[in-house]
Amino acid sequence: TKVECNPMTARILIADGTATTRITLKVRLSEVCYDVCTASTFAELQARALTFQPDLVLIGSGFTQEHPVRIAMSLMADPNLAAVPIVMLANESLRLEALRAGVAAVLDPAIDEQMLLA
Repeated sequence: TKVECNPMTARILIADGTATTRITLKVRLSEVCYDVCTASTFAELQARALTFQPDLVLIGSGFTQEHPVRIAMSLMADPNLAAVPIVMLANESLRLEALRAGVAAVLDPAIDEQMLLA
């Protein structure tokens, strides 16, 4: 059954260095009518965050060049993005560091569909 989407849908910016993670998350969130944009590098994330104006940034753990917590801290330090909540997909070893840095939530990268949508 095709879901009828509301034009006032929340905008989510997904950032992850792994293409399969970006594509999977984009498909899962788009299916339930979120307006989704993706970024594969920190520079691309910064540029898209300013132009796309997301309601939420979802940062994955697939970055090899940049540390995901530092990426989140840089976004939170930008006055244009400081009010945008950041959710990270990270394993337990980064959870406390990310929360202390100020991210809104840290979810397990293997999160199931219902938890992700919640």
